[in-house]
Amino acid sequence: MTVSTFRHYLLTLDENSQPLLERQETGLQPGRPHPASGSGQVLLAGGFSAISPGSDLPLSPTLQINGDLGSLDEQQITALALAELQRHHNTGYRSTSREADNRVCVLAADAGALRHFIDTYGGVLTIHPLLVAGSDPDFTTATELTITPTTRGVRLDFLERVPVDRERCTYCGSCGPVCPRQCLSPTLFLDLERCDFCNLCVRACPHQAIDLHGVRQQRMEIPALLLLDGVNVDERPETDRIYHERQIERLFASIFTCRIEEVITCDNRICQYSVRTGKGCDRCLAACRHGAVIRTRAGIRIDQDQCVECALCVGACPTGALQYHRFDDHGFLDLLATLPQGAATTLVLAAEADLHHFWWHHQGHCFADTLFLEFPRLAALHLMHLLATVAAGFGRVLLLDNGSAPLLEQVDQANRICAHLTGLDRPVRQVRAGELPRLLAQRAPAGIHLPDHVDRSGRRKTLAALLERMVDATGRPLVLEDGLFPAFGTLRCAPDRCTLCLACLGDCRIGGLQADRERFVLRHQPLLCVQCGACSATCPEDALVPDPGLEIVPDRSQAVDLARAEPMLCRQCGRMFGTRQSHDRVLRLLQAHNLVTDEELYEYCETCRVVRIYEGAGHE
Repeated sequence: MTVSTFRHYLLTLDENSQPLLERQETGLQPGRPHPASGSGQVLLAGGFSAISPGSDLPLSPTLQINGDLGSLDEQQITALALAELQRHHNTGYRSTSREADNRVCVLAADAGALRHFIDTYGGVLTIHPLLVAGSDPDFTTATELTITPTTRGVRLDFLERVPVDRERCTYCGSCGPVCPRQCLSPTLFLDLERCDFCNLCVRACPHQAIDLHGVRQQRMEIPALLLLDGVNVDERPETDRIYHERQIERLFASIFTCRIEEVITCDNRICQYSVRTGKGCDRCLAACRHGAVIRTRAGIRIDQDQCVECALCVGACPTGALQYHRFDDHGFLDLLATLPQGAATTLVLAAEADLHHFWWHHQGHCFADTLFLEFPRLAALHLMHLLATVAAGFGRVLLLDNGSAPLLEQVDQANRICAHLTGLDRPVRQVRAGELPRLLAQRAPAGIHLPDHVDRSGRRKTLAALLERMVDATGRPLVLEDGLFPAFGTLRCAPDRCTLCLACLGDCRIGGLQADRERFVLRHQPLLCVQCGACSATCPEDALVPDPGLEIVPDRSQAVDLARAEPMLCRQCGRMFGTRQSHDRVLRLLQAHNLVTDEELYEYCETCRVVRIYEGAGHE
């Protein structure tokens, strides 16, 4: 009988502490930790987490599939294992546990039905009951109810009828005997359903504690809202936190203890959304389908409770402010730089599950000139990632997925750029598993391979450097048309309006606008401009206007001077204290309000101006 074995790839250290890749043919027990777990000697192992869950060492699907289906030699596969080990060491994000929150507000139109629900589920749910009709001594009746979705549930704003002010009441008993309908109980519950508003109790109260029309504004924030039968809510908002009584099982299914992994974050230091003006880049907000990307007073934030890790916002972010920390921009570029050079011309990017599926169905095959690389969420890919792979020497990049990653814009942009500059025909493609073997049987040409290191200080700077290097290497100008490349363009500036106040610099966080303070020049770096319009919104003179579309010319600096200013020098001490444009603007504003008595005074710096004012006062 033939016993099948599993080929293990284990990265260890030899007696000289040098990396050593070992291959072993042993069995594997699915559903249990990897056999090398607990040894303390293995740094990294090839494998899939679905087969070996709970393993205490890093598992690399990339190493496993390339070892079994690729054509890398011993040196190349070892280099790949080291690159994967470095990637795992550099992966980090915050992880927290969140306890189950079983609070629910229950709306009812009948007090008996509400009481029955509490008797049935009160032991497992923390119930906040509200009546929307009638009155009952045990429940609050809510009127003028509005429901608003929040990031962690719903918010209820309503009016609560408060006919008796318990702060004023001394329980003197004057009100009870005078009520002809016995609406007022000894517990001070006033049944407004029976009350005919005769006001006898109001007049009898010596402390003005009764107001039959008294109300109190209330607000409740709650994880979930349940509507009992018979409750109709006007203008019910679209949210999955509202349940009907027949959906009680779905409510229970939503209550569980979970671990929140903050794998997607936003760095507001390079985010081009302006909190102050409410303008700027909002591509992440448009991309998110789950309400997880939100505006706050501090800027864009990811609501980790709502985030499902689809990574659409990451792929849409032009600056790299949003990062996917399972494989962030730095990790991706570092891995490309350490991959074995010349080992392959085709790169296959896929999530672990898709690589696992392909590996399972093609064991025993060898795909030459191909490198497989696990990328957890293809939706996190940006144009920068795709161009970086072509610049690393790959003439074909195949994105293996099940059709769930909407990357059409990024793929189309990369293909247009590569077709124009390199002549490569559709080097980037989204493919299904069934198409992949046929494509891999066709040898792909090499990419352009830019050996020099590019700027890795940010996604946009990396992309700008790649585009410049590709244009310079091919000697062809590149036009990024308006519409096809919405995040590229220049700025138009009206020099006669610009006072060089530099207010625009505060809202340009990625260096698209720069100030040359020695030459009193406002400079523009078009390749860094994402056409967000934040600078235009903050300009007090309306001097800046985004101009979509960009042409990149070989061997030429793309930076341009937008405006130049004449320095304003103090007539007394000679110190520069502003620009002539800003001086003239301030003077015109003051003159318009008849606030200028001595025009010459404004040609002095702040210090000398104060001295002249006091000297003038002393002389008088």
